[in-house]
Amino acid sequence: MSRARLLLIDAIDTVGADIGDVRDRAAALGGRRAGVRAIAIAREDAEHGASQDGLTVWCRGRDTAARLRAAAGECERVVIAGGDADAAEWAAAIGAATPIRHWPTTFAPEVGWSARITRPRARPASLFADDGAPAADRIMGGSGVHRERAGRGRLGLWDGDYALVPLPLTGVAGELLLRAFATVAGEWSGLDLVVLADAQPAMARAAEALRVGTRVHFAGAAAREAEWAWWAHASAAVITGESAFAGGFVLRALASSCPLVVAASAGPAAVAGDWLARHGAAPWGAPAAGDLAAALATLIERGERVESALGEGRAIAARHDAAALAARLAAAAPDVARTRSREAA
Repeated sequence: MSRARLLLIDAIDTVGADIGDVRDRAAALGGRRAGVRAIAIAREDAEHGASQDGLTVWCRGRDTAARLRAAAGECERVVIAGGDADAAEWAAAIGAATPIRHWPTTFAPEVGWSARITRPRARPASLFADDGAPAADRIMGGSGVHRERAGRGRLGLWDGDYALVPLPLTGVAGELLLRAFATVAGEWSGLDLVVLADAQPAMARAAEALRVGTRVHFAGAAAREAEWAWWAHASAAVITGESAFAGGFVLRALASSCPLVVAASAGPAAVAGDWLARHGAAPWGAPAAGDLAAALATLIERGERVESALGEGRAIAARHDAAALAARLAAAAPDVARTRSREAA
């Protein structure tokens, strides 16, 4: 059996990561015809087994590292897409005998704040030769979006106006967001709060105590195509919490013209919020706890400043189009990326 040219190991067990993203990245690397094998590492409760188009889905578990080491032994080189910790852990398991590169795709707790507490094991060099850049720049630089999907007509998934919370509510930040929504809800009687997470009883009780329990809804995690619709019809979205999430998740919000505010002072959301602020897509930065209600109301009203930020967001998404990402990859890592036409020649 001949060795595959390249093995793509892609972590998709974070919010906003989807098996479609793995297919996009595999295609950018040259696809099956160019000898690319792709393995998606999903949540422990995901369906385990082979998928179509030569893409394999494995559940994350205790034997993941050993199985990846065996798979890497059958390939000439490896690309690991995911967070810094994933890249460091799996590269250490695979060993130095196989050339390995990192494709940064994930805002995770090990990126930013926790790196100052516990230094992670060394990760392999980035595909895009941007290892000296801020974490958010590395992640967003390696993320892409299919902008044409944002313009497709879609039926709304919610009957009425809503503010979207795309990450699970956690701790003090979650309670502060509920208080801010309760303030805004008094002025916007038709507005609901939709959280893209499974039911969170403690947060539901907090919402009831604030007398907005019937207007806070936990809709469950959304697959990529459903996520497009949530972004497109939301009056505003608040990114908060401590969950890891994909860079493409942020780009889909921008491409959909969804007004964003980040309510986090630390963790993955804060890292993404700094990037959004620096690029003009959320120039108001992270509001203080007492100002979150005012920021959310400003987004819902969509004044001139908000419309300007939405325009900046669409421009950012345009620069991160999936086709542009593939071209950047080919220019930055010609030894790894290989087009199908080049392979056929």
